[in-house]
Amino acid sequence: MLSEPLSRRLVLTDRLRVRVELERLGRPAAGTVRIAVRDCGVCGSDLLRYRTTTAAHRNWGHEAVGTVVALGAGVSPDWRGASVALHTSVACAACSHCRAGRQENCTRWEYREVGGFADLTDVPVTHVERLPAPLTDVDVLLEPLHVALDLVARAAVEPGESVLLFGIGPIALLTLRCLRLRGLGPVRAVHRGHRRACAALASAWGAEICTARTAPPSRVAIVTAPYAAIPEAAQVVERGGRIVYNGLSEPSVTPLDLRTLQVGQKSLVPSFPHPQESFCAAYDILHGSPEEFGRIISHRFDLSEADRGFALLERDVSDAVKVVLGDYGKRRLRRP
Repeated sequence: MLSEPLSRRLVLTDRLRVRVELERLGRPAAGTVRIAVRDCGVCGSDLLRYRTTTAAHRNWGHEAVGTVVALGAGVSPDWRGASVALHTSVACAACSHCRAGRQENCTRWEYREVGGFADLTDVPVTHVERLPAPLTDVDVLLEPLHVALDLVARAAVEPGESVLLFGIGPIALLTLRCLRLRGLGPVRAVHRGHRRACAALASAWGAEICTARTAPPSRVAIVTAPYAAIPEAAQVVERGGRIVYNGLSEPSVTPLDLRTLQVGQKSLVPSFPHPQESFCAAYDILHGSPEEFGRIISHRFDLSEADRGFALLERDVSDAVKVVLGDYGKRRLRRP
């Protein structure tokens, strides 16, 4: 009788510490698939959890791609061996918004933490997106890229309109790349003195680096920084302009004088993308220039070295842009 498979899983034990544990998976449950995770990116929400969580947490990491290696009952055999990306949110397809094609407004979202910081993870088949080709080194960017695409769509930037980015991390850089691919701008990025590698890449991709104080008025502000940057963005956006923001990883209490918006006729626009619609578009854009997008991935660490990756992102002045974790074992990792 075959023994149950063992999975290495990254477990957050307390503030600023993780460990790798072995977990027996058993057989995949009905309606689920088992994914051999190739890569899982560290998101800002993961970093926030790493900084603040004090209780054990075993099921985190969502920017994951991998290969289907086992099927639960009721799953079509066509899924076996498929290259997939994971997503945490699935629309119900039945409410009035979904029937009208507005899945982003679904009233019955199914949210699931997919446990991408592992070598094997079991996920409902509804939470995987089949990719059209074998996995590559850049496919781990699909989840953050689809977030950036929604920001660009919500911003609705017209040719010649100026854009100011608040935030200079991977989501902001991917947003910048999408704007430049469409010939939009000029684009300026607010740099607060840390994440120098991010600022260097933003400059290489055509953004003018500035501070919040030196930023000229812009027609559009895109906020991928903490919510506290929204009041700053509201101040520098021109009359009749718009502020687009995303993020669900922090408390949403942000002091904002609504008169700033009202008197200036400025719009505050939220972004909350629906992955089932945007992953295909993200895939096509990503593979249009994979070498250029790949510049965002600065570091890869084995799961056993996860603390090194998180510590690197914690540094005030860091040479990290995007950190990716995986079950690399003896696989040769590229070190910048």
